[in-house]
Amino acid sequence: AYTVSDNFKTVTVDYEGLNNDEKRDAFFRSETFTVEENATLEIVLKRPFAQLNVGVSQEEWNNVANLGYTISKSAVAIKNAATTLNLMDGTVSGEDEVEFTANTIPTETLLVDIDCDGTSEEYKYLSMSYFLAYDNTDGASKTTLEDLNFTFSSADGKTSVLERGLENVPVQRNHRTN
Repeated sequence: AYTVSDNFKTVTVDYEGLNNDEKRDAFFRSETFTVEENATLEIVLKRPFAQLNVGVSQEEWNNVANLGYTISKSAVAIKNAATTLNLMDGTVSGEDEVEFTANTIPTETLLVDIDCDGTSEEYKYLSMSYFLAYDNTDGASKTTLEDLNFTFSSADGKTSVLERGLENVPVQRNHRTN
């Protein structure tokens, strides 16, 4: 999914591939220092990607399942994703529309402290995607996705498309948007 330049300064992202793919996750950090004597440096790696998660409560999941629809796969289209990451300064460039192909939804529990009380509530994943958020400033600022489009599929081939209500979704690199 990634191509590193010959000089190891940039990474280009290939968005062809599957949604819900943990192998797309990555971390990096660039640090300049001078070695004068023995030293210990603490370097904290950061995720260059925004992580976009969609989930539902167990009650919502059960309500839909009782109607005979159990989601097993999801796909997503994301407009305005960056295509290149500068590993030296963290900035991004290039712009593309991501269309991750349908893939099996994650089986682990999505934990989100939705009411900010210090306790994470449990949700079932419907989708999980990693992409370079296009913010043409410092590479770490929030940006807003304008037009998201999710496609959910059941094992028996039924599909549902979700595109309304997803016009202004804030995302930020090295953060999760749930």
